[in-house]
Amino acid sequence: MTDLISIQQNLKHLGIFDYSSNNNLAKIIPSIAKLANNLIKLHIGIGNDYPPLLFLAKFTNLQELVLSFYYNHYENFKTLQYVAFIQLQIVKI
Repeated sequence: MTDLISIQQNLKHLGIFDYSSNNNLAKIIPSIAKLANNLIKLHIGIGNDYPPLLFLAKFTNLQELVLSFYYNHYENFKTLQYVAFIQLQIVKI
């Protein structure tokens, strides 16, 4: 999965859903972060184990951000409280 994501050069929309208990999302974050300048829509679904959301600060061109949590992970949002998403138009949680 990381190889597939990392070779995408013009990807504008990405949806990643990891409801497993293996924290797979944390393993592919470096590949996703390489797309930070291109992505305008990012949808992330997170299950039991979740990575810190601070990696989202790199996505300065995001226009749409959708975060889905299987469990209540609101504490994780504290890391994002001072991040400015200048282009962001739509946020769904």
